[in-house]
Amino acid sequence: MKRALLSVEWGIIYLLLPVMLALFMVKGVLFAALWFLAIILLVVFYKRTKLPLKPILFNFHTIPKDAWRPMLSRFAVCAFLMTAFTYLYVPERLFQFPSEKPLLWLMVMVFYPILSVFPQEVMYRLFFFERYQSLFPNSTRMIAASAVAFAMGHVMFNNWVAIILSLIGGAIFAHTYHKHQHFGLLWVEHALYGCFLFTIGLGWFFYHGAASQHHF
Repeated sequence: MKRALLSVEWGIIYLLLPVMLALFMVKGVLFAALWFLAIILLVVFYKRTKLPLKPILFNFHTIPKDAWRPMLSRFAVCAFLMTAFTYLYVPERLFQFPSEKPLLWLMVMVFYPILSVFPQEVMYRLFFFERYQSLFPNSTRMIAASAVAFAMGHVMFNNWVAIILSLIGGAIFAHTYHKHQHFGLLWVEHALYGCFLFTIGLGWFFYHGAASQHHF
């Protein structure tokens, strides 16, 4: 019975809710909804684990030294592929954002990791891995479920690029978290990919104000 209820809960939070937001999203509420839900899930996580949150969420000084090289090597390969895709698919947007709106780009580089990456990683990795480990008992299933949920969280952008990139990124981030169980490392990695996306022009596909202009 508990497993069935968990399955329903997972479906509502990570499948149904994103679809509802995509269908009935009001402009300007995306970040508010993201933070509202992330705070609720963070409270639930704390009540379940009784673990102090500060050393879990802000543990950059304890990032394993052996985690940096594989993370940056993986990012270098993905960065090349993302740049090539941008050049081939939307060449007019390649580096358009920092060149045309440098101040806004700089603000995104500073605030995106805080306002967007942090609540997303609370939802899709920190809470997800603790709460649903009984539903997805092995690493492959857990990583796949987290990646699918992360991709579903981007359906409101109404384009296949955001969903596919989120699915791939979700698998990468889930793998990192499963291997190291380190929120600070995960935060850095997600921010690295996200900031790069906005820099090379793919951030357009992750901008809710442009969602109405995209089509599958």
